Amino acid sequence: MTQRLTRVSPVALRYLLFQLPGWGFAWLGLYVAWRWWGLSSTLAVSLFGLLLLKDLVVYPFVRDAYSERPSSMVGPERLIGAVVVTGEEIGTTGYLRIRGELWRAEAPPGTSIGPGVRVRVRQVRGLTAQIEALDDPPSPAR
Repeated sequence: MTQRLTRVSPVALRYLLFQLPGWGFAWLGLYVAWRWWGLSSTLAVSLFGLLLLKDLVVYPFVRDAYSERPSSMVGPERLIGAVVVTGEEIGTTGYLRIRGELWRAEAPPGTSIGPGVRVRVRQVRGLTAQIEALDDPPSPAR
């Protein structure tokens, strides 16, 4: 029979390491309350258990804050790879709404991207998104 060791993800380990000092101070405070002020040991252990349970419940909601994935990037870099549909024709330059924000957009040199075309953000330079078309332009209605 082979034993398989379960690896802890780096994100979970980072979260655990950030929680350790708080757990230590909480345990110290509960110990002082038990030793000098007569707090029952059952209540002290229960309160510490509630603290641990709180951290387990909160973890799924804050997991992304402890990761180093590109989705946790801030600033213009977070737009790289975003796929949106153009609302107007973008010749050399134009404007594009990306994740609710209006950005200046540049098509590749010598191309024009019409309205209703899916595009991907290749890179961001300053406040200008460099884009590339993913779809063929829609055919005109007859």
